Amino acid sequence: MALVIENDALVELDYILKDESGTELESTSGGHSFTYVHGQHQLPDALENALAGLAVGEEKNLTLGPAEAYGTVDPTAFMEVAKHRLPPEALRPGTEVTGRRPGGEIMFVTVAEVRDDTVLLNMNHPLAGKTLQFHLRVLNIVPQPR
Repeated sequence: MALVIENDALVELDYILKDESGTELESTSGGHSFTYVHGQHQLPDALENALAGLAVGEEKNLTLGPAEAYGTVDPTAFMEVAKHRLPPEALRPGTEVTGRRPGGEIMFVTVAEVRDDTVLLNMNHPLAGKTLQFHLRVLNIVPQPR
């Protein structure tokens, strides 16, 4: 019986991610594959659900609306921080930076505006509000040891 993606399996994927107009946003083509642990909420639930049950070598095309992917844009999700809390190379609008939530979870934020002494950060995920098209190919599955 072929291995399939199930909870707690380590999964290795190749993918191409495009927006609704077909513009490529991210890709593992020509680079490193993407690895995650299935069922650990490392991906949007709708994406994990679509991958469940696939075997090595299988491919899938999937379109997710904002609510299924990274959410809609929350106009109140902005935070002002002291300029000195960011590295100098991040002090440009549009720069994406990573931080940690109090629980240790990594979060992605975008510099919205640089002011005299502060920086306004957009706390929405960089892909929030976008309809996303995924082309996925399963490269490897390592099941959870039993």
